[in-house]
Amino acid sequence: MQKKTVVLAALAVLGLSACGSSGSGGGVSVDGSLSGNSGSNGGNQTGGYRTSLSFVPQAQRAAVIREKVGDPLTQQDVDEWYKDWMQNTGRSLAEAKRTVISFTVNGQKLPDYRPKVGTVIPLQDRLLNGRQDEPVALYDVITKETVDGQTVWSETSRIINMPYSITEIYHITNKGGRPVNEIHAGSDGRPTTPEEWRSLGNNGVLKYEGMAADLNSQGRFHYSLNLGNKTGSGRISGLTYGEVVLESAKFNATDFRVLGYGSARKVGGGSGQYTAELSGPKAEEVGGYIFMHDNHNIIFGGRQQ
Repeated sequence: MQKKTVVLAALAVLGLSACGSSGSGGGVSVDGSLSGNSGSNGGNQTGGYRTSLSFVPQAQRAAVIREKVGDPLTQQDVDEWYKDWMQNTGRSLAEAKRTVISFTVNGQKLPDYRPKVGTVIPLQDRLLNGRQDEPVALYDVITKETVDGQTVWSETSRIINMPYSITEIYHITNKGGRPVNEIHAGSDGRPTTPEEWRSLGNNGVLKYEGMAADLNSQGRFHYSLNLGNKTGSGRISGLTYGEVVLESAKFNATDFRVLGYGSARKVGGGSGQYTAELSGPKAEEVGGYIFMHDNHNIIFGGRQQ
């Protein structure tokens, strides 16, 4: 299956793809090891609170797990990570094998992780099975890679996590032990397929509400998608950057997903472009990212109302 060219930063850093064959819906533990069945509630609720998976109908959970967590790593996955890591950092294979990866999510440090066969990425598990009482949640993540105590990769990211999808903006500040200043954005998840898109018909308007975020603030996101002419438009408010209008975007089906491309306009001056993608079997979610011409990046995600 073809994957998006930009994915969740943890996967980009690891050089891995979350795509693979699905399991039966069993859970994974926070240390990245397999935990088998998640319990009598199927992993959708723990200790009285909700997870993002609990907002997904049972019939769709296996597909969501496949896209947002992925299969346990194979030897080929690990070997590919070593290769990509050496290319990105300019370091040796021996150092790659000694690399320790740490994730801090909303101030809580997850257990240290080393890519190895039979494990999954702890951050992916956290986004699926961690506490998320609301269907749209913002996560602040710090990712650091060290070799023998020396930092060889560091980044901060903000992730809008919804039941079917992930949208992220991330800022890389260290690559191979050298300071850098790179800002990227991307998305991943269980896409709305072309067949599902066609099944929605040609009548009505889908309304979405959720949140937007940049590296410094968060705001509100509102979007409308007209099924008749297959165009969408919306607005972002509440960011310190200012209010942004998402102009009309035409949505089209590709091989396996549905995308819309449009212009963005900052109220008071400034312009850019945005990409929006539909997720879920009934286009339950829309998420995407904005690249403004002044080099300001914004992500957004919303659920049908």
